[in-house]
Amino acid sequence: MLTRGCYNLHTGARLECKGYRLYPRGYFEDLQSPEIAVMIHGMQNDPSDALEKFRIAKRRLRALGYRHPVVGYSYDSDVRGLLLDWRRALRAARVIARGNGAHLARFITDYCREVPGARVRLLAHSLGSELVLAAAGRLARRGVRVESIHMFGASAPADSPGPRGSGPVLSRAVRGRVVNYYAPTDAVLMAAGEQPLGLVGCKGRAFRGYVQRRVRPRDHRFKSYAEVMGSYP
Repeated sequence: MLTRGCYNLHTGARLECKGYRLYPRGYFEDLQSPEIAVMIHGMQNDPSDALEKFRIAKRRLRALGYRHPVVGYSYDSDVRGLLLDWRRALRAARVIARGNGAHLARFITDYCREVPGARVRLLAHSLGSELVLAAAGRLARRGVRVESIHMFGASAPADSPGPRGSGPVLSRAVRGRVVNYYAPTDAVLMAAGEQPLGLVGCKGRAFRGYVQRRVRPRDHRFKSYAEVMGSYP
């Protein structure tokens, strides 16, 4: 599943786009599973990088005993100008990620309509956490729920699971748990000069379904976080 080509990679401005596209199309036409997991990658992933993240997710979930289909969500995260002005590039990437929340929410809504009673689980790495939270807002307004959300090295604000953040939305959009794998040693998140959820965890009160797990991955890559994931879901 992809929305590539929907945003300007320099500014984050939205281009002409009709929403998400399914690939390979025949796979989705036959997919009627009562449960699926959707992997959302982070920043600076081109199409081939995104595909590798999905393969990593699928291998790790299979190793942990998860037998339902794993679907990848690929979006315009490979913004330009990171070396010239990383702050501007990060702003553009965030605009793109949050805008893609509408596309992901539409896919989930469509899938649940196509397969009544379907359970959809989300996995999000780094910037993908901001995309997922944006999607949760849309789903909550539509009365659609996902089964769970797992976040790894999340760049979303530390108060996201709380009452002043996305906590109220998550309580309506998630049937089960939101699991946050955070790492105080994550050098990439530290370099951003912020205190995101993936670096410090949630310090205040969070909604009832929130769980956080302190881990020590080798680095910020999704592969490293996947290696320290001990169970799923």
